[in-house]
Amino acid sequence: MKIKEISYPTSLSKIKNASDDIIDILVELEDGCTYTMVVTTPENFSSLMKREKLSYLLPEPLMLVVSSLTEKNIWKVAEKFAENNAYWLKSYYLTEDNKFVT
Repeated sequence: MKIKEISYPTSLSKIKNASDDIIDILVELEDGCTYTMVVTTPENFSSLMKREKLSYLLPEPLMLVVSSLTEKNIWKVAEKFAENNAYWLKSYYLTEDNKFVT
C-alpha cells in the first residue's frame, strides 16, 4: 500500500543527534488509516542501556530502526512496512499496547 504522508509530532529539526535518538511518526496510508510508529537508532539503544545502567534492553514495543533519523531513512523503513497491503504495518499495530489508528 502507498504512503500518503508521514508527519512528525516532534519536528526532525529539533533532534540534536540524528544517529542517537528516538522519535514518533504518524504514517497515513492511501486508504486513510493513520498509524503511530516509533523510530530509533542502534546508538540510542546503547545510550538507553548506559543511562539506565543496564547490560540488556528491557522488553519494549516494536521499534523501527534506522542508522540515522533523517526523512529519507524514515520514509524507506516506513515504505517497507507498507508493502504487501501494509502487512507489517498492520502487524506492528496489533502488537502495540498504545494503539492509535484513525
